[in-house]
Amino acid sequence: MLAAAGPLATFKAVRYILKAERFAHSLELPVAKLVFLAVDESRRGEGLGVKALGYFLAEENFVLETHDGSKAAYYLRHGGRLVAEYDLTKSLKHSIIAFEKSLLSAEEK
Repeated sequence: MLAAAGPLATFKAVRYILKAERFAHSLELPVAKLVFLAVDESRRGEGLGVKALGYFLAEENFVLETHDGSKAAYYLRHGGRLVAEYDLTKSLKHSIIAFEKSLLSAEEK
């Protein structure tokens, strides 16, 4: 899927995944699976755009999930309870900071 997207989209996706992996390791989280969702935007002539990146944190029962690729949003759940929702049109750095704050506040509850 990434190979068909072209070098720039592939580079962006790989860079996004590596940043997410470093973030997860920095918090010493048991990452069971790292998933990204790429949505084909070729109808608009933009090639493949990385829309969302999800973490499945098995032991803590945290799930970062996406719904409908046309929505640039993701939802953080803990034990089935919605903890936070973010807009992916913001920068990756902002999203990671927001995600980290949500994890920490959810753990305190």
